[in-house]
Order: sequence, then C-alpha cells, then structure tokens
Amino acid sequence: MSTCKLKFDDSKLGNYINSEELALITPQVKLAHELLKSKTGAGSDFLGWINLPNDYDREEYNRIKITAQKIRDNADVLIVIGIGGSYLGAKACIESLNSTFFNYLSPEDRKAPQIFFAGNSISSTYLIDLLENRNYTKLENVASDIIEKSYKELLKNNEIYAYSKNGKWGFINSNDIIVVEPNYDIVTEFNQYGYAGIKKDEKWGVVNKEGKIIVEPSYKIEWNEPDFISKYCKLNFGYGFEYY
Repeated sequence: MSTCKLKFDDSKLGNYINSEELALITPQVKLAHELLKSKTGAGSDFLGWINLPNDYDREEYNRIKITAQKIRDNADVLIVIGIGGSYLGAKACIESLNSTFFNYLSPEDRKAPQIFFAGNSISSTYLIDLLENRNYTKLENVASDIIEKSYKELLKNNEIYAYSKNGKWGFINSNDIIVVEPNYDIVTEFNQYGYAGIKKDEKWGVVNKEGKIIVEPSYKIEWNEPDFISKYCKLNFGYGFEYY
C-alpha cells in the first residue's frame, strides 16, 4: 500500500494564531487523529474514505463503471433522486468534474446525458418544472438514479429491521442476520414500545424488538398499520385511544 505523508507548516500563522492557542488545541487534534486511526469515535462506521484510493471494493467500482457507461450510451437525461442530503455526494462529484453550465453544452461537447436532481427541494413548483421541462421530456431516453436511505441510518434506535425477500417480509439485525424469517405478507416498523405487527393470510400478529413472536397472526384488523403493546392492539374510539 502506498502512503502519502502530510506535513503541517504553521510558519505563516503567526499573525493569526499565537503559540498558546496552538498549544491549547494540540491535544484535541491528537485525540481526533487517534480516533480516526483506531476507528473508535462517533461515526466510525463511515470511515471507508480513510484508506482511499488504495483500499476499496473493486468489484463494486467495476459495476459502477459499467452502469455509468450504459447510461452514457443509452440515456439523453439522467435524473438523480435523493432525499435531503442523500444526493449531495453525487452532485459534488458531478459539479467538480464538469462545467458549471454542463447541461447547456451540446451533446457532442457534453459526451454525456444532461443531469438534473429531484428530492433536493421540497418545492412542488420545482418538481412540476422538472417534469414539464421541455428540454428533456420530448426526448425518449430518461434514466434515473435513486439514492436510498439505509434502514440502519433511518432507524438508529432499532435492534432489528424489516426486510423483504421474494415478496415476503421478516426482520434482520444490524449484522444482516435473519432474526424473523420472511414468511409474512406485511410487517410494520417497531413502535416506541418495541413492538411491530406481522400480517399473514389477512390476519395480524405481534413481534417484539428481540424478534420473539408474541402473537402469531390471528387478529382480523382492518387498518393497514395497527399499533401494538404486547398482545394488545390500540383502537381509536374517536375520543381517545385504548388497547384491547
């Protein structure tokens, strides 16, 4: 593995930061450095960038290159869809590698599809303008890149997570090990009390946050996502909630 050593030159900082200030933050910088090296600090699950460009998933990288070439060869427009900040990584890379007015270049000069973003704005006007944009809706070939949120990222307090296989649902843990086999037609996410619903053959049951089946599917409930505490289901009588 090749390495690149960085040297910090503070000779030009004298007019801005004095030696006492540097001495004060030195222990903090050393601690941050050690936490990054040992990968033990907050957010340590997201430190893959530390070993770039030497250590990365080469198979995934090759799949990305093949997909990118397929989009370049077949699409006139690429729409990148990501909620909140999910699209920012793609946007930063695209903007750093291209002209500010990339989309306005001719196809010959661009050598790639026009690129637009969706999900980066809650403006309905923006989305309508995107859908009605005459620059690309008259073109036949539009590709989309949907950047999904990880269930682990969205549900950080969960111990197990809903997942689907072959059209059926079950639960896995944070290590992607099956805790509840995917034998159910529908499952809910866990509520604040640590219970989730499981549905099979039009009947609902209950599972707890450890993956233990509290009640096998046996309740006939009309709601799409009933709420449970242990074997009890929350019912709304119009003037408040009770569990039965």
